[in-house]
Amino acid sequence: MFPTAVIVLSAIIAHVVFNRLEPRGAAVIGILILGIPATLSIALRASFTSLLSSAAFTLSNYLLSLISSLCIYRLSPFHPLARFPGPVLFKLSRIPAWILARSGVQHHYYLALHQRFGPYVRTGPNHLHVSDASAIPVVLGSRAFTKGGRYSAIKRPGSQGSLLSMSDPHEHSQRRRIWDRALNATALKDYQDSLANRVAQLVTGLEQRVQDGPLDLSEWISMFSFDFMGDLAYGSGFNLLEQGEDVQDLIRIVSAGVRQQELAGAIPWIKPFYDMLPTSSNDLRFVQFAKEMVLKRKAQETPMDEDGSGTPPLVFPTLVQESSLALVAGSDTSGTCLANIFYYLLSNVAAYRTLQSEIDKAEMDSTNATLAGLPYLNAVINETLRLQSVVPNGVQRVLSSKSEGVIISGNYIPPSTTVQVSTYIVHRDPGNFSRIRTLSCPNAGWRIP
Repeated sequence: MFPTAVIVLSAIIAHVVFNRLEPRGAAVIGILILGIPATLSIALRASFTSLLSSAAFTLSNYLLSLISSLCIYRLSPFHPLARFPGPVLFKLSRIPAWILARSGVQHHYYLALHQRFGPYVRTGPNHLHVSDASAIPVVLGSRAFTKGGRYSAIKRPGSQGSLLSMSDPHEHSQRRRIWDRALNATALKDYQDSLANRVAQLVTGLEQRVQDGPLDLSEWISMFSFDFMGDLAYGSGFNLLEQGEDVQDLIRIVSAGVRQQELAGAIPWIKPFYDMLPTSSNDLRFVQFAKEMVLKRKAQETPMDEDGSGTPPLVFPTLVQESSLALVAGSDTSGTCLANIFYYLLSNVAAYRTLQSEIDKAEMDSTNATLAGLPYLNAVINETLRLQSVVPNGVQRVLSSKSEGVIISGNYIPPSTTVQVSTYIVHRDPGNFSRIRTLSCPNAGWRIP
């Protein structure tokens, strides 16, 4: 009885301490799971016939007690998020969220959860999934919230992290200065010739291939966006449009990498252990490809003073990760949006003809000023982004542990809570848009928000 009581009490104390301090890292987690029971098995050796039997008994009872303590606390009325509804399994663990991330359609499942439980749903021990539009300025515009754990989980070993993975406001601001130089009005103007060339390549390729029968338009749009972002990120494209196919299998490799990041972000604390596993072949190929492209880019002469941003130079692994971010964020999001636009246009002949007429009547020039002023074109883009957000699960933020908490629409959000606002669900909520823009309306869509 004595050994069991000691083990159970130790597990409860460990739970309380680790819950309060919230330490991270493989070593700390290893101490919690293995270090403490190993120490107990040695201390309680005299109560068993052998050290092996002591270790087996201690480890099994310790883990059982620790898991039981976690489950009881997370389902108890004493938990800070106890008042928020949600599936029991989600309240106990983030494993269900990880399983959903593997499916790739988690936004559909979360939509069903919100229809059942309301705008605030508990989707993890310390996670809230929110579909309340009034939460957007608070969660995304308040300094009390910083980037959630899913972003730090995408940081590669040896790298300082990309702009996306940086949560410290000062460091993010410094890194943003580098990005601003590449994305200001002057720089964007320099990209127009490259964009025009890629558009011409796309049109030519489609005209040639359509003679052979139906083709996958989304695949061609992906090749177009990857080639253009290759021009921006590395100074040269990948010649996917010229070849008419993804010979290097680049698009699939990048998609697989994004999927792995989504999985790691579902349970951020497993990232240290994930890094210990053998790297997948797709990940290795993409990292090697990115390294080669960065080296090729550094060897080129450039008219832009890329080192004159006033910030310390980035180490090579960080350059690789930043260039990869530019490629993925620019190509995947743009390609997805364009594919969705053509899907809706081809599904709505009236909208297609209206847009075609507006563009045909426009007086084009060498800048994008004319296109930016076309109301129906902008309505098509905005409505497509509303109906099919390129990041349907939205962004994740965590409320500082030093905060006193915030109140949103009468709901108190306690410190250390991770909040995720789903753009897919917010954009499809009839309460946020007029009824004539719901999908059930025959003339739905194509209206400026």
